[in-house]
Amino acid sequence: MSMVLTMLVCVAGVIIPGILALLIIGNPLLSMVIALCALLIEIPCIYLVVIIWPQQRDLKRRLNRVAATLKGGGLPDAGTGDSVSVFREQRSKSRLIERLEHQFPLLDVRKALPRAVGLGVLGMVATGLGTAFTGFGPLSILLLVPVGGLGCSWAVLAMQDTGQRNAFTRIFPETTDQVVRLVRAGVPSMEAISIVAQDAPPPVGGILREVASAVAAGLDPETAIRSAAARIRIPAFSLFSAAVCLQMTTGGGISGALGNLSATLRARHAVTLKAKSSTAQTRLTLAIISLVPVAVLATQNFTNPQAIETLFQTESGGTLLRYGVGLILSGLLVARALSARIGR
Repeated sequence: MSMVLTMLVCVAGVIIPGILALLIIGNPLLSMVIALCALLIEIPCIYLVVIIWPQQRDLKRRLNRVAATLKGGGLPDAGTGDSVSVFREQRSKSRLIERLEHQFPLLDVRKALPRAVGLGVLGMVATGLGTAFTGFGPLSILLLVPVGGLGCSWAVLAMQDTGQRNAFTRIFPETTDQVVRLVRAGVPSMEAISIVAQDAPPPVGGILREVASAVAAGLDPETAIRSAAARIRIPAFSLFSAAVCLQMTTGGGISGALGNLSATLRARHAVTLKAKSSTAQTRLTLAIISLVPVAVLATQNFTNPQAIETLFQTESGGTLLRYGVGLILSGLLVARALSARIGR
């Protein structure tokens, strides 16, 4: 809940100072700069109030409890209302953290979120400068700046999760081969997974250790591995879990099935690499075509400044510029979505 409140305060810290500055000064660009400066000032204050101060208060209360116990005062009764524990209690996850962990299961969200928020602030600055440069109105700028920041933060988390998924797909065939060798040596399948999980590199090692820990805690092996497969949603691990669960249900040898699975995963990875290499020229062409309008505008600024002034100093030119930028960005997003869909 504190994370959601912090994000709402940050958004309000951009919109409210920007609106006040716009009403007082009347300059959209200067109002945007004032709003961003207010955000940069309030971020450390929010960090101190929301994170540091509660931690210090909790530490002080626990130390006071330990001191009272050492003096012979004993533990407070349950009826006194003092529910402070000597040990640090595990923090409950907010809905935002749970949502992000569901969307990006291979990320440590608590570690990745500060970086995403920092880059989101840079995205807000870039969005504000871009909208002011293309001639958007003051209200549009104040509305688009938070959207740009949130979109940039989400894109950073998505890129990190994609990197983890690619690493998982690249490493997992070798991990499967290690499980196959142990199974052929006579080790049970779940015990083989536990042994391999100890030395497997991340992110494969973390997932396998979670499965092994769940089984060691008494959870049914089939339930543990199916839950992990449903959570991370990676086809390679889903096939692996299906093979292991089928062997647990029907019996029989599993080394042959996992060996075939490893070969299939390697073939799929090779096909993916070939597809990326074959479409490299197309992706490079798309990037170059996207940069052509910027290069043309820069060249026209030196060769024919009157044409550039038409774009930035007339209403029809500003409308044409905004439509052009919007169409280019829409085309890039559609191409990115299509390539990601084909990759999956």
